[in-house]
Amino acid sequence: MPQEDVTPQPSIQQASLNDTPVTTLPQSQSTPTEVTMDENIPIQPLPANIMNDAAANGGRPPVDASRIGYWSETQYLVDEIEKNVGMKVITLYIPLFASLSESDVNNFFYHIERIGKQEKLAILLFGPGGSGAAAYRLIKLIRTYTKVLVVLVPDAAASAMTMFSLGADLLMTGPLTTFSAIDSSLANHKLAPRDENGSPVSVEITQIVKFLEMVKADTYDSTDFSKGAYKALTEKVHPLLLGAIQRSFSLSKRLTASILKTHMSDEAQIQRIVDKLNDEFPTHSYPVLAEDLTEMGIKTSEMSVELNRLCTNLIDLYRVFASGGSRVDGNKKSTWDRPSVFESNGFRTWYHNERVSMLNDKNDWRRTGGYGEYRHAGEIMTKQGYIKIDTLNPSQLKNWLDGKTVHEE
Repeated sequence: MPQEDVTPQPSIQQASLNDTPVTTLPQSQSTPTEVTMDENIPIQPLPANIMNDAAANGGRPPVDASRIGYWSETQYLVDEIEKNVGMKVITLYIPLFASLSESDVNNFFYHIERIGKQEKLAILLFGPGGSGAAAYRLIKLIRTYTKVLVVLVPDAAASAMTMFSLGADLLMTGPLTTFSAIDSSLANHKLAPRDENGSPVSVEITQIVKFLEMVKADTYDSTDFSKGAYKALTEKVHPLLLGAIQRSFSLSKRLTASILKTHMSDEAQIQRIVDKLNDEFPTHSYPVLAEDLTEMGIKTSEMSVELNRLCTNLIDLYRVFASGGSRVDGNKKSTWDRPSVFESNGFRTWYHNERVSMLNDKNDWRRTGGYGEYRHAGEIMTKQGYIKIDTLNPSQLKNWLDGKTVHEE
């Protein structure tokens, strides 16, 4: 659901990363003591010959993609999706345990800047929500680079991701596609009520509205109850938090309307869509389907079976990649996940979130630190004459974005 973004703005730093090898070409010499990854998600097998080699690609050097997890598979699928839709594609994947943040916008920019201006552009979207302001910024950014925006939604695009979807000239959906209401809530607010564990509880505007509607209903028209109801509400929810939620609710409506106005001009229709998605669904988790958006006046189209298969396969791969893994070295353990992944032809960006724990004298792991950074991967020409896919340092990233060949340093 749209939230006020409280994610720290990380600096862009680069580091190499060893993930599951996918080729038999030269491997990195740095091998962790132990690496575990969640590989339980079934993934359909891909062609065995998807790696480039000199014979198959006009003399182009062979490619070692072993340093970046699932690079060969995801790049193959991105390429196939582009062929299917007839335009450039950028993926925007936010796993279910994370949320879209303002800092994601700055790093998504590298992909659209490298692709350049296009007549048509497709975004493959998945995510549970996040910052509505970030969704709006992304749509405005993308609109400066393309006249026609197509958004592919094979699975979930909830809350702020639903808001993002409304910026498309065409939404392409599949059998598993679901959207949601975009009413506002505040999570992790300093004044939020706490649960039995002392953790902040998310408060939604619809919860407050429905409570007040119940108070005003004939069944509860007792004067004593009505007077006590407001007192009870403010005892559980701080008055300043109620004001913050109302402000967030107004912002959500304004952002939704602004996104729709990037490609719609009928003010009355825009207002109907804004009111429907912000006011009229009983709960935030109520599944909004493609047919519901069609009834509101949003242009949708059903994906072909082949396109839907390609998109869902790619999402499955991102689920595994984003889940991360762990590395144990003696009494030190590093555990990581990846809360955002963006990918385009020849280029991938992700946020690397790592936590460090130490084994204490009671044989328990205790967290001692951690860090987070965005990483970017692309092609690097090695001194041995083959291409490796690896993380790019700042100077390599600049050359890559300028369209220059990146050489190993």
